[in-house]
Amino acid sequence: MSGFCVGRIYCATLKIDFVADFAKKSNACFVSGKPLRRVCVASFMEGSLMGDEMRWRYGDTSPVPSAVDANTVIEIGDIVYGSKDEVWPASMQPHQPSTALDQELLAVNFFGVAMQRSRAGDTFPIRVATTGVFEFDCASSTFELGDYIGACRNVACDALLNQQVVRVSEKKYAIGRAARLVSPRQSRVLVDIKNFPAISG
Repeated sequence: MSGFCVGRIYCATLKIDFVADFAKKSNACFVSGKPLRRVCVASFMEGSLMGDEMRWRYGDTSPVPSAVDANTVIEIGDIVYGSKDEVWPASMQPHQPSTALDQELLAVNFFGVAMQRSRAGDTFPIRVATTGVFEFDCASSTFELGDYIGACRNVACDALLNQQVVRVSEKKYAIGRAARLVSPRQSRVLVDIKNFPAISG
Protein backbone atom coordinates (compact mmCIF):
# COMPACT_ATOMS: atom_id res chain seq x y z
CA MET A 1 0.00 0.00 0.00
CA SER A 2 1.30 3.46 -0.89
CA GLY A 3 -0.19 6.87 -0.34
CA PHE A 4 0.19 10.39 0.98
CA CYS A 5 -1.48 12.70 3.46
CA VAL A 6 -3.51 15.84 2.79
CA GLY A 7 -4.47 17.42 6.09
CA ARG A 8 -5.85 14.54 8.11
CA ILE A 9 -7.10 12.59 5.07
CA TYR A 10 -4.95 9.63 4.05
CA CYS A 11 -5.33 9.00 0.34
CA ALA A 12 -4.02 5.55 -0.51
CA THR A 13 -3.42 3.56 -3.65
CA LEU A 14 -4.53 0.04 -2.78
CA LYS A 15 -3.94 -2.94 -5.04
CA ILE A 16 -6.29 -5.43 -3.45
CA ASP A 17 -8.72 -7.75 -5.21
CA PHE A 18 -11.72 -6.77 -3.12
CA VAL A 19 -11.32 -3.12 -4.14
CA ALA A 20 -11.57 -4.06 -7.82
CA ASP A 21 -14.57 -6.23 -7.01
CA PHE A 22 -16.16 -3.37 -5.05
CA ALA A 23 -15.58 -1.07 -8.04
CA LYS A 24 -17.27 -3.44 -10.46
CA LYS A 25 -20.29 -3.79 -8.20
CA SER A 26 -20.64 -0.25 -6.88
CA ASN A 27 -19.02 2.39 -9.13
CA ALA A 28 -22.21 3.21 -11.00
CA CYS A 29 -25.20 5.52 -11.13
CA PHE A 30 -28.69 4.32 -10.41
CA VAL A 31 -32.09 5.71 -11.37
CA SER A 32 -35.11 4.22 -9.65
CA GLY A 33 -37.31 7.10 -8.66
CA LYS A 34 -34.49 8.45 -6.49
CA PRO A 35 -31.69 10.97 -7.08
CA LEU A 36 -28.68 9.74 -9.02
CA ARG A 37 -26.12 8.19 -6.73
CA ARG A 38 -22.55 7.08 -7.23
CA VAL A 39 -19.85 5.38 -5.21
CA CYS A 40 -16.27 6.39 -5.90
CA VAL A 41 -13.68 3.78 -4.88
CA ALA A 42 -11.15 6.49 -3.95
CA SER A 43 -13.70 8.22 -1.73
CA PHE A 44 -14.78 4.90 -0.26
CA MET A 45 -11.21 4.15 0.75
CA GLU A 46 -10.62 7.66 2.13
CA GLY A 47 -13.83 7.48 4.13
CA SER A 48 -13.01 4.01 5.40
CA LEU A 49 -9.54 5.05 6.54
CA MET A 50 -10.98 8.04 8.37
CA GLY A 51 -13.83 6.17 10.09
CA ASP A 52 -16.30 7.49 12.65
CA GLU A 53 -15.51 10.77 14.38
CA MET A 54 -17.91 12.75 16.53
CA ARG A 55 -17.39 16.26 15.15
CA TRP A 56 -20.09 18.08 17.12
CA ARG A 57 -18.63 20.61 19.52
CA TYR A 58 -21.51 22.74 20.81
CA GLY A 59 -24.94 24.19 20.06
CA ASP A 60 -28.39 22.73 19.48
CA THR A 61 -28.20 20.05 16.78
CA SER A 62 -31.92 20.03 15.82
CA PRO A 63 -31.65 16.29 15.03
CA VAL A 64 -33.83 14.67 12.37
CA PRO A 65 -34.23 10.87 12.03
CA SER A 66 -33.37 10.07 8.40
CA ALA A 67 -33.66 6.89 6.38
CA VAL A 68 -30.59 5.29 4.79
CA ASP A 69 -30.56 2.76 1.97
CA ALA A 70 -29.20 -0.65 2.98
CA ASN A 71 -26.41 -0.30 0.39
CA THR A 72 -25.27 3.12 1.62
CA VAL A 73 -22.46 3.41 4.18
CA ILE A 74 -22.42 6.50 6.41
CA GLU A 75 -19.90 7.23 9.15
CA ILE A 76 -20.41 9.42 12.22
CA GLY A 77 -19.30 12.91 11.22
CA ASP A 78 -20.11 12.57 7.52
CA ILE A 79 -21.58 15.53 5.67
CA VAL A 80 -24.82 14.24 4.20
CA TYR A 81 -27.33 15.42 1.61
CA GLY A 82 -30.91 14.45 0.84
CA SER A 83 -33.92 14.67 3.15
CA LYS A 84 -35.50 12.88 6.09
CA ASP A 85 -36.80 10.33 3.55
CA GLU A 86 -33.23 9.30 2.63
CA VAL A 87 -29.72 10.68 3.02
CA TRP A 88 -26.37 9.96 1.37
CA PRO A 89 -22.77 10.94 2.24
CA ALA A 90 -21.25 13.81 0.25
CA SER A 91 -18.97 11.41 -1.67
CA MET A 92 -22.01 9.78 -3.31
CA GLN A 93 -23.16 13.00 -4.96
CA PRO A 94 -23.01 12.74 -8.78
CA HIS A 95 -19.73 14.22 -10.01
CA GLN A 96 -20.01 17.72 -11.54
CA PRO A 97 -17.78 19.35 -14.20
CA SER A 98 -16.16 21.76 -11.73
CA THR A 99 -15.43 22.13 -8.03
CA ALA A 100 -17.79 25.12 -7.84
CA LEU A 101 -20.67 23.13 -9.34
CA ASP A 102 -19.97 20.22 -6.97
CA GLN A 103 -20.06 22.60 -4.01
CA GLU A 104 -23.17 24.41 -5.20
CA LEU A 105 -25.11 21.19 -5.77
CA LEU A 106 -24.20 19.92 -2.31
CA ALA A 107 -25.14 23.25 -0.73
CA VAL A 108 -28.57 23.07 -2.37
CA ASN A 109 -29.17 19.49 -1.15
CA PHE A 110 -27.23 19.69 2.12
CA PHE A 111 -29.12 18.08 4.99
CA GLY A 112 -26.66 18.01 7.89
CA VAL A 113 -24.01 15.96 9.68
CA ALA A 114 -24.45 12.30 10.60
CA MET A 115 -24.57 11.71 14.34
CA GLN A 116 -24.91 7.95 13.94
CA ARG A 117 -23.34 5.41 11.58
CA SER A 118 -25.07 3.21 9.04
CA ARG A 119 -23.17 0.14 7.88
CA ALA A 120 -23.81 -1.83 4.71
CA GLY A 121 -26.98 -3.83 5.25
CA ASP A 122 -28.35 -1.58 8.00
CA THR A 123 -31.97 -0.52 7.52
CA PHE A 124 -32.57 1.65 10.59
CA PRO A 125 -32.85 5.46 10.34
CA ILE A 126 -29.95 7.51 11.68
CA ARG A 127 -29.92 10.79 13.56
CA VAL A 128 -28.73 13.74 11.46
CA ALA A 129 -27.80 17.10 13.00
CA THR A 130 -29.21 20.01 10.98
CA THR A 131 -27.73 22.78 13.14
CA GLY A 132 -24.83 23.17 15.56
CA VAL A 133 -21.09 23.78 15.49
CA PHE A 134 -18.88 21.01 14.13
CA GLU A 135 -15.10 20.70 13.81
CA PHE A 136 -14.03 19.57 10.34
CA ASP A 137 -10.68 18.81 8.77
CA CYS A 138 -9.33 21.23 6.18
CA ALA A 139 -6.12 22.00 4.33
CA SER A 140 -3.86 24.14 6.54
CA SER A 141 -5.32 27.64 6.33
CA THR A 142 -6.50 30.71 8.22
CA PHE A 143 -10.18 31.63 8.57
CA GLU A 144 -12.01 34.79 9.51
CA LEU A 145 -15.07 34.54 11.74
CA GLY A 146 -18.07 34.13 9.44
CA ASP A 147 -16.18 32.89 6.37
CA TYR A 148 -18.35 30.72 4.13
CA ILE A 149 -17.42 27.04 4.32
CA GLY A 150 -18.17 24.44 1.67
CA ALA A 151 -17.40 20.86 0.73
CA CYS A 152 -13.95 19.80 -0.46
CA ARG A 153 -13.08 17.56 -3.41
CA ASN A 154 -10.77 14.57 -3.08
CA VAL A 155 -7.26 14.48 -4.56
CA ALA A 156 -8.49 12.91 -7.81
CA CYS A 157 -11.12 15.68 -8.10
CA ASP A 158 -13.78 13.11 -8.95
CA ALA A 159 -15.83 13.18 -5.74
CA LEU A 160 -16.42 15.21 -2.60
CA LEU A 161 -14.91 14.24 0.73
CA ASN A 162 -17.26 13.28 3.53
CA GLN A 163 -15.49 14.99 6.42
CA GLN A 164 -13.26 17.71 4.97
CA VAL A 165 -14.17 21.30 4.10
CA VAL A 166 -12.71 24.41 2.47
CA ARG A 167 -13.38 28.16 2.43
CA VAL A 168 -15.72 29.19 -0.40
CA SER A 169 -16.33 32.60 -1.91
CA GLU A 170 -20.12 32.79 -1.89
CA LYS A 171 -23.08 31.68 0.19
CA LYS A 172 -24.44 29.53 -2.65
CA TYR A 173 -21.47 27.18 -2.27
CA ALA A 174 -21.61 26.98 1.54
CA ILE A 175 -22.92 24.47 4.05
CA GLY A 176 -22.04 26.74 6.97
CA ARG A 177 -19.81 29.52 8.26
CA ALA A 178 -16.60 29.61 10.29
CA ALA A 179 -17.59 29.83 13.96
CA ARG A 180 -14.20 31.03 15.18
CA LEU A 181 -11.19 32.96 13.95
CA VAL A 182 -8.37 30.61 12.87
CA SER A 183 -4.94 32.24 12.91
CA PRO A 184 -2.20 31.12 12.54
CA ARG A 185 -2.90 28.36 10.03
CA GLN A 186 -4.53 25.19 11.28
CA SER A 187 -5.86 22.02 9.71
CA ARG A 188 -9.23 22.12 11.49
CA VAL A 189 -12.02 24.67 11.53
CA LEU A 190 -15.21 25.07 13.56
CA VAL A 191 -18.22 25.29 11.25
CA ASP A 192 -21.68 26.54 12.24
CA ILE A 193 -24.05 24.57 10.02
CA LYS A 194 -27.68 25.52 9.42
CA ASN A 195 -30.25 23.72 7.32
CA PHE A 196 -33.50 25.58 7.75
CA PRO A 197 -35.48 23.50 5.20
CA ALA A 198 -34.69 20.36 7.23
CA ILE A 199 -35.99 21.99 10.41
CA SER A 200 -39.20 23.32 8.87
CA GLY A 201 -39.90 20.32 6.63
